[in-house]
Amino acid sequence: MHESKDKFAKSIKEVEYLNSICKKETKYDYIFFKAIILLLSAKLEKFVKDSTKEYINELISYNVTNKNIPIKLIKEIINNELKKIEDITLDNYIAPNKQHKKRAKVFSLIWDDTYHLSELNVDEFLISISKNGSNGIKEVYSKIGLSNIIFSIPDYCQFDGFTQINYSVVNRIDYIIYLRNNIIHEDVNPIITYQDNELNIRIIKHFVSKVNQKLNHSLKLIKKSIL
Repeated sequence: MHESKDKFAKSIKEVEYLNSICKKETKYDYIFFKAIILLLSAKLEKFVKDSTKEYINELISYNVTNKNIPIKLIKEIINNELKKIEDITLDNYIAPNKQHKKRAKVFSLIWDDTYHLSELNVDEFLISISKNGSNGIKEVYSKIGLSNIIFSIPDYCQFDGFTQINYSVVNRIDYIIYLRNNIIHEDVNPIITYQDNELNIRIIKHFVSKVNQKLNHSLKLIKKSIL
C-alpha cells in the first residue's frame, strides 16, 4: 500500500510552503505558525484515516476470511453493522426486498470460516478519530488489530554537529495536538519558531513513513498466511 503515504507527501508541501514564508514575513509569523499547526494536525489525522481505509481495502483484495484477519477488526466490523441497524431500526433492516439483506451476511464473520471479507461494504465502514493526540491514533489502529503500532515507532534522530538528539514521536504528536487545541479553543499564539515547525514536519513525516512500513509488513504476514 502506498496511496495514503503519497497523498500525505503531496499535502504536506502546503505546510512546508507556509513555514518557508515565515523566514520572510517575520512580522506576522504568529499567524503563519497558527495555520501551520492546524494544517499539520489535519494532515496527520487525514493520513491515519486514509491509511486505515487503504489497509482494509488491501485486505479485501486478498479475499480473506475470519481465519486471517485480527479479531479486533472483526469486532469493529460487527459493531459498525450493529450501529447501522440502530440508525435505521431493526424493522427496516430486515424488511422484505431491502438491500440490507446482502450486507447482513457480514455477521457470518463470527462463525463462518468460508465468508470472505470481499463482501464488506467499505464505503460505509468508516473508522473515525474520536480522541486527540496519540491516544486517538492508537484507538484507530487498534480497531484494525494494530494497537501498538504508534508506540513501536522508533524515535526520530537529529544530528546537531557531533551530538545525536532523539525525539519521541508519541510525545511530539501529543505536543502538536496540544498546541492545536490551544489555538482552536483559546486563540493562543503558539510560542514556537520556524525551526520548531521544521522539526515538527520532519517528525510527522518520519511517523508516516514508519507507520506505512508497519502496515505493509502486517499485510505481507496476512497474505503469507493465506497461501
